[in-house]
Amino acid sequence: MVASKETKCLLHVTGCLKSSQTIKSTDSKGSTIKQIYDSLIDKCSEDNSNVAFFVRSKEGDRFTISQCIKGNSGFDSETLASLSHQMVLGHPVIEIDIAVLFASKVPESGDEVIQAPVLTESLNPDQTKFHSFDIPIDILQLVCSSKLNEQTLRQFLEHHLHLQKTFHKQFEDSSSESKSWDQNSSIVPSYPYHFDLTSFRNEELSESSDNSRNLNEEPNIVTELMPIGGKEDLGRSVRSKLHEKYGIEKSKPVFRKENAVRFKPLFTTQLVFDESTTPPPPKLSGSSGIGNYAGTVCETVKGQYAYFHYMQDSMSDSGWGCAYRSLQTVWSWFLLQGYTHKNVIGHKEIQQTLHTIGDKPASFVGSSQWIGSFEVSYVLDHHLDITSAFINVQSGDQLVSNAGRIAQHFKAHGTPIMVGGGVLAHTICGIYYEDEAIEHSVRYLILDPHYTGTEDTKNIKKKAVYAWKPQSFWKSDSFYNLCLPQRPNVF
Repeated sequence: MVASKETKCLLHVTGCLKSSQTIKSTDSKGSTIKQIYDSLIDKCSEDNSNVAFFVRSKEGDRFTISQCIKGNSGFDSETLASLSHQMVLGHPVIEIDIAVLFASKVPESGDEVIQAPVLTESLNPDQTKFHSFDIPIDILQLVCSSKLNEQTLRQFLEHHLHLQKTFHKQFEDSSSESKSWDQNSSIVPSYPYHFDLTSFRNEELSESSDNSRNLNEEPNIVTELMPIGGKEDLGRSVRSKLHEKYGIEKSKPVFRKENAVRFKPLFTTQLVFDESTTPPPPKLSGSSGIGNYAGTVCETVKGQYAYFHYMQDSMSDSGWGCAYRSLQTVWSWFLLQGYTHKNVIGHKEIQQTLHTIGDKPASFVGSSQWIGSFEVSYVLDHHLDITSAFINVQSGDQLVSNAGRIAQHFKAHGTPIMVGGGVLAHTICGIYYEDEAIEHSVRYLILDPHYTGTEDTKNIKKKAVYAWKPQSFWKSDSFYNLCLPQRPNVF
């Protein structure tokens, strides 16, 4: 990766501050927390503070900021390229660990551990209280690489501590909300999460811009403290206030933890598609993207979805598993959009579900028997509480008469459509047609689960397994059942 001097990068600063001090026994819990935060903020803002920031290389080595900066010019392009771990939201990510001598710990490399703030208290012989406070630090900040220095990092840390102080103070001030969490705990269990609100910049979410982003647009990242564990009503209250704070309609799970910025992909075997990778239909091949044009209708899946197909994850399902794979793609949409935290289940788990609900006999579990669109809906309903609408046609020729209904589904719900008919199942991810000549112009964006090749986009394009298909793709002598999963109205 070659980066210019003015390249912007995402700083991901993580660690844990540990502070301790003796406080009067008469001080309230809220006063104690305020004093601890104020003390930390003062120490972090001092020019001669003992805050140390270590840049973590791709190999796991750590370097101080001063070792990485040449002169006073911040990171140069060569340094940035060597240190960037990955690309997130279109920008290189620099991982930074924080160590503070008046605190204590630099996190070890390895699996991520979410640590909630913990306040422990003990009584001294002189009746004063000794408090030890562990505060998780997780900062995500877009910054110009040439202007990165320790002073900038200290400012980010100071702002982050103010954010946490404000969050915990609001529960001290609100008796109704304070009842929503365990009073045996000294502080509300919470953790900083980062959300990309680029799609909502300066406006509420609109149907035409659902989860879409201009790749050249700078991400609008906000960090908010979210309760972890505890009661759901507390999390719902916090999410409600965040929707009001940012003026975002309460119809989608924008501020659920599952929708926070991810630093590790949910899917490593499967390719993930979204609007930016959606191939334009033939009529619009020269255009820059997907949308409605004069006299035409073009609607596609909104948001990300993973491509599941035959033979993935060492599962030999060629010839019978196409509907299972289509179901997995649909499930991935709800996972990637933050509607669920449940991982996509496999073929045997799908079969076991259908047996559990009484749809299939015990002999079905572990077999190579097909499933259809109705079974797909049963599984979505049982595991994710997702309802589905259906379109049933006796012949593939009749699908064109439902083009408007399919387009409306993508516009209103944006979920992939599973379609079964005859002995095959497919996933419909979009529809295009001209108003005045629907029968001749209609095209369906098909994601074909029958593919058995590698996860190579060039090969997938060559095989046309993720491509626009004409009306003739559907057989006139086969019936088709379309399962249209409905997006829940939750936040």
